[in-house]
Amino acid sequence: MTRIAKTRLCALACACLTSAVWADPVISNIRMVPRQNAYTVDVYYTLTGGSAYITLAVETNAAVAPAWSGVKIPDRHVTRLTDDVARLIGPDAENEKHIVWNAGEDWPGQNAAEARPKLSAWSPDNPPLYLVLDVGGAFWTNTLSLMAYTSEEALPYGGLSNDVYRSDLLVLRRIAAGSFWMGATTAIDVFAQPNEKWHQVTLTNDFYIGVFEVTQNQWRRVMDTAPSGNVNSSGTYDMPLRPVEQVAFSVIRGGDWPVSDVTPSSTFVNALRRKTGMRFDLPTEAQWEYACRAGTQTALYNGLPLTTTSALCPNRFPLAWDAFSSGTVIGVNDPATRRHHRVGEKQPNAWGLYDMLGNVNEIVRDWYQADLGSAAVVEPVGPSTATYRIRKGGAYDGQRDPRAAYRMDVSQSPSIGFRLALVPWAEGAWAWTE
Repeated sequence: MTRIAKTRLCALACACLTSAVWADPVISNIRMVPRQNAYTVDVYYTLTGGSAYITLAVETNAAVAPAWSGVKIPDRHVTRLTDDVARLIGPDAENEKHIVWNAGEDWPGQNAAEARPKLSAWSPDNPPLYLVLDVGGAFWTNTLSLMAYTSEEALPYGGLSNDVYRSDLLVLRRIAAGSFWMGATTAIDVFAQPNEKWHQVTLTNDFYIGVFEVTQNQWRRVMDTAPSGNVNSSGTYDMPLRPVEQVAFSVIRGGDWPVSDVTPSSTFVNALRRKTGMRFDLPTEAQWEYACRAGTQTALYNGLPLTTTSALCPNRFPLAWDAFSSGTVIGVNDPATRRHHRVGEKQPNAWGLYDMLGNVNEIVRDWYQADLGSAAVVEPVGPSTATYRIRKGGAYDGQRDPRAAYRMDVSQSPSIGFRLALVPWAEGAWAWTE
């Protein structure tokens, strides 16, 4: 991952500017001390310079130090960690930092005494691949904590299969800047529409985007309201793990973006900004489609075409809840039983993002305009004003809609949900400090 410059200009939502200078963090004096039988391991280190997100890897099966050439054990075996790890740690030259690793449960049957720790310090302006926001009790607290991990398999509590990531914890993945072809042509998608003109887009800044759509549980944790109206008629009650829907832009984000970045204090996005100091937002339309495609140019993010809109498409079925798969009988488009589903049940794209197609429409930041043009653009933000914002991805009641290029205004669709994004205040400046 390319290092980002250490001095940045951070813009607050109120448009005030403050300079944030992050000193390079330095880790030293690392030592690992296994306890009796090596079931629990203590790791000590000193952090100087600047604050940093600290991550721990473990190496083993290596030569005797100093000729160490360790073999890294999989991240899934180093997840039961506590104390000064996986969060932003402040420097302290006088006092050691401390990590406790439950090696007995994480790495059963192995001898942790023969292992060696490998610590990484990630500056606040260059966080690792995954960030996890703890929204448990968010409505009642003034500060929300953010945790950092180097890979999906490093996530604790058994990883994304644990429903804690659909309720108290909200996971975001870093997406590297790059260029892609946005929209569609009939040569690559036979169902391409006139408002989906194919054109090249360049995104110059990395951003984070939610691995899942924001759920009803997560919305309630932050807002203490329950706006969703889609009730499961079968009687099973997994609704809190399904995407929040029937929510408007005015309560998700609000404001008059792109004229200004201000978000009203009553909105979901503003609550997260106030309680973290970070620029949470909705993705732009270009960010959303770039993340959805994950390097593909086809109608579906698995690299395959959509073959039909009048019956169940076998290429789309593994990826998306649509009109032919979301009801009681698979393959039958039954308006009486169609519904959204628990997030994360379908196959993710190549970047590990779930439900980018189908389930619920996802509102993005841009105003809707029918003609995007065919010229190449850099960091597009759409028109300065219009009547409606844009929805992407299609929904559980869609036949043609769940495609990567699909775009429409948010009118006449109750199945509107969203996916959270985290964007820098300025290039590379993820956190804001007074």
